[in-house]
Amino acid sequence: MPDTHFGPSRAAIMLPSSILFLSGTILLSLNLVRPLGYAISDWLYLGSLAFALLETLTVDRRNFSCWINGKLLLAAGAITAGSLLSMTRSVHVRVALVETVQLLYVLTLFMSLVWIMIRRGHIGGIAAAFIVSGTFAASVALVDYLAGTQFGATLSGEAARQLWGRYAGPLGHPNKLGYFLVLTAALTLPMALSTQRRLVALVLAGSLWVQVAGIYLSGSVTAYLGLVLTVVVMLVASGAWRRRLAGLAASALLLLALVSYMVGSNPARGLQTIAASIRGDADRVSTITYDARLNLYRLAASRIWENPFVGAGFDQFSTSGLGDAYRLLPGTVHNVFLQGLYSGGLLVLLGWLVFYFYLVHAAVKTLIKARELQALLVGLAASAFALVLMDQFQDAIYQREKWLVAGLLLGAVWVSKPGREASRPPASAPGSDAEALSRREQAMQEASSTLPICIRQRRRRSPHFRDPCRGMSGRHRETA
Repeated sequence: MPDTHFGPSRAAIMLPSSILFLSGTILLSLNLVRPLGYAISDWLYLGSLAFALLETLTVDRRNFSCWINGKLLLAAGAITAGSLLSMTRSVHVRVALVETVQLLYVLTLFMSLVWIMIRRGHIGGIAAAFIVSGTFAASVALVDYLAGTQFGATLSGEAARQLWGRYAGPLGHPNKLGYFLVLTAALTLPMALSTQRRLVALVLAGSLWVQVAGIYLSGSVTAYLGLVLTVVVMLVASGAWRRRLAGLAASALLLLALVSYMVGSNPARGLQTIAASIRGDADRVSTITYDARLNLYRLAASRIWENPFVGAGFDQFSTSGLGDAYRLLPGTVHNVFLQGLYSGGLLVLLGWLVFYFYLVHAAVKTLIKARELQALLVGLAASAFALVLMDQFQDAIYQREKWLVAGLLLGAVWVSKPGREASRPPASAPGSDAEALSRREQAMQEASSTLPICIRQRRRRSPHFRDPCRGMSGRHRETA
């Protein structure tokens, strides 16, 4: 495999596929704004895929090998074989085929596309675009909460859905909002902790607290757990970040007190309200949600025992294209492994286990090897741990943000393997200290390369070195 260039070149930035991919990531939270049945980000990602195929055949041939990599071949093969086998029990074969094609797409083509973007040096830009998308989604929920508006319902088209006082932003469901924001917050937090630039730190901290507020407004207990796990990963990753994390928490409390004072409320009462709301969410999950989910798990288990190898039929997988009236169960199984086993049998379960093993292994490896300046890699590892946890309690098979994060982490690990790819670490996120240091070093090298040869020699000569330019005229010095 050819060597990889991590730094973004002008040609790479101007390629149409890169522009479409970054645009799709920025608009990722507008999941339910769907012209012709597909989300805006879906159309942009598909456009990026088409252009990337053409570009890797013409102007970007060094990245063509990304399309034929076999990193997730075992997972994709097991899931495909299991889904095809389970179609023998599928009532709606067309739906089962659609489910199979979607999984193959995200496990192969989409992963390869993300890998190409990383090899072009766009990992920092993609992360920044993802954070912007999360901040926007959280802002919509926050505005709806503070002003009593319905912007989120308007953007998602879910105005009639009963949310029990919870907010969904533009994503249509509170659990989806919480899931999305945990992943973006996991990228924002290490960048806010690691940067030394005050303005950048202030912007990132503001974005982070907006996202945390959105998680709170979603009322998703699964998202709360994911956020707590993200903070734990940060504490384990770097001892130097612990003091800064305490500073961020103190700034949040100060901001909450200031807002409470401005609206004429007691800050202590505001904290009590937040705590009571979180306890209410926990009570809801431990009673209503717990009973409903446990009943679904029991029904799914009984179906699994009927035929564990083939499953109940892949048309029962996830929520695509099949109405509630055609489901064998009165709902979807909110656990990725149990859902795969129930609908596709043991082979599909094996495929999911392989995929999540790759993901967890990459996250652990990243935390062990990543230097402190590589805050983005630490954030990707934390988000991977969070999504693995949240997938045990959510129906989150095709969430685009999940596959984006997985692709970024796995791609960063694969691309940085020594002997196969360039050993340089991935480009840091825009505004980070590592990026600034890299730019200064590059500028110094370029400036040094433009100096006359006699000056460069004089700068690095030893005490016994005789300057060949000494005594020459100006014209001869320049040509020496």
